[in-house]
Amino acid sequence: MAGRTNIHRLYFTLRAVLLLASGCLYVFMSSAYASPSSALHSTSRDTTTTWTLFVDGAETEWPTPPPNIPVDSAGIAGTQVVESMRKDGFYTARLDSVIADTGTTPPEIAVYVRRGPEVVLGTVLVSGGDSLGRGRVQSMLDIPTGRPLTEDQLHARINRILTAHEEIGYPLAEVRIDSVWIDESKRPPELGIGVTVESGPQLWLKRIVLPPGTRTSPRFVARLGGLQLGDPLRNYDPVGLRESLQQTAVFDSVGTPRLRTDADGGATLFVPVRDMSPGTFDILLGYLPGSDGEGQLIGTGRLALRNVFGAGRQLRLSLDRRPEQVSLLDVRGIDPFVAGRPIRVELAFKGEQRDSTFSERAYRASVGLQPKPTWSLSLTGSREVLRPGQGGTTIVRGEQQIPRATSLFYGLSAQIQKLNDRQNPRRGVEADILVEQGRKRRSLRQVVDADTIAQSKTLRQERIITTARLYVPTFKRQVVALGVDAQLLRSDEYDGSDLFQLGGSQSLRGYDEDRYAGRITLRSLVEYRVQIDPSSYAFAFLDLGFVDTPDTAELNEAQRVLPGYGVGLQFGTPLGLANVSYALQPSESPAQGRVHLGLSFGL
Repeated sequence: MAGRTNIHRLYFTLRAVLLLASGCLYVFMSSAYASPSSALHSTSRDTTTTWTLFVDGAETEWPTPPPNIPVDSAGIAGTQVVESMRKDGFYTARLDSVIADTGTTPPEIAVYVRRGPEVVLGTVLVSGGDSLGRGRVQSMLDIPTGRPLTEDQLHARINRILTAHEEIGYPLAEVRIDSVWIDESKRPPELGIGVTVESGPQLWLKRIVLPPGTRTSPRFVARLGGLQLGDPLRNYDPVGLRESLQQTAVFDSVGTPRLRTDADGGATLFVPVRDMSPGTFDILLGYLPGSDGEGQLIGTGRLALRNVFGAGRQLRLSLDRRPEQVSLLDVRGIDPFVAGRPIRVELAFKGEQRDSTFSERAYRASVGLQPKPTWSLSLTGSREVLRPGQGGTTIVRGEQQIPRATSLFYGLSAQIQKLNDRQNPRRGVEADILVEQGRKRRSLRQVVDADTIAQSKTLRQERIITTARLYVPTFKRQVVALGVDAQLLRSDEYDGSDLFQLGGSQSLRGYDEDRYAGRITLRSLVEYRVQIDPSSYAFAFLDLGFVDTPDTAELNEAQRVLPGYGVGLQFGTPLGLANVSYALQPSESPAQGRVHLGLSFGL
């Protein structure tokens, strides 16, 4: 007897019932076969043994490659042949004898098997299943008769019955094989089975209980499982619920959910979870060698809060300090369930101050669907405001270096993340893609025939921003990480503030931060990792970058291919997870390499 949560136990129980019970019944009713016997005369372990199979007295080819096992275990080979025949519908197949002759070189072993007649399915009797209706249950068990019954056929149909019960609020439904018989008066003999379906009580979700001290809201757990407190317990899948909870990245561990039924038909769902820390604070420091022999220190600080108010919400803050007096601020909030629905809303603000050249502010919002924690699809919209600084208003090549501009964009974004582990993945894929288009209205000063005039123009722009990673295991505790980062911009005209930056620990290792700018920037990477423990690994990497720079007021048109390489190590410390890397480019000496150190603190 089994329900949805132990369907694999049902599978093997059916196998034993159909094969062993039917075999015993048939042997009991027929006396055509003698009792099996065996004779083993040697304990030789010669791997060149000659094996011969006899089925019903006739020499036959082995259904699988001849075994390579010790002579004193030769009976195992006969058992494997019998099991193979039973799976093909010869339920009464049995091992007759095994004879070993070690007087020859090499030793010879003969296996004798009685196959018996092929048994086909004849009758399937169904009782119970009133919640679905006996006719519907019978149709779900519509197994073709007149042919051998396979385990997979019966397994799939019983699984269908259990799923149908779950959909209408009967998660405790059980299917039982009550009887098995063989009608030997038919030719070929026919197998009959009796199936009883017990729907059990219709349950409604009364409460969800989490361990004491858990920050997570029970309603958040219900939403991840597609459940609703107070409603019938439809589509309850404990395995799927556990997987969904594991994929949220807000729990250190997730156990198997358990149901307890009350006398009033209510169900209490116990979910054993352990929360992760409420957030992390990351520091990334970098040392860049200078051309005059003096290097400089750069850094990034990131604060990430997860599972805010126990509902899976996220808040992120990033402050990035780069060379040449460049500062970036990124703030965003994410809610995966709005109004109790799998509707994902994200609000973001990004500000950039590039010395006295310009300042830019971007406001972004996205709304979409996130039916599972592993993927989402959203519509996006953004407004970007660009203001030139004192240095940006200078005239270069007859026009103002940085215009005054306002841009509006709309587009589509998609995210997918399926990793076996987020800190140290061994296999999986993650990708983030944004496709958008919009219009940029700009105004600037130009010099025409020695006169300075103001000009306004509207530009049509299209952008694609993509990040993807693939993790493939190779040998034991070794992984290859493949990745690509791509940013593409198409516009009627280009300003320096429009371009994407390339270079640095987050975009192209071995090069200074924001060393290059282009309308197209690409970075492909290969990392070979040796995993040390669940959170630590050593790695060697190769980055290959490409930048296509258009002709602008301050930049000349150019295309460059930029390789970088290095080594690194991620490891755990008493303070948190640390990551250190050393990277350089082919044209530099080892003393000119870039060193980056990151440390992640759990809050």
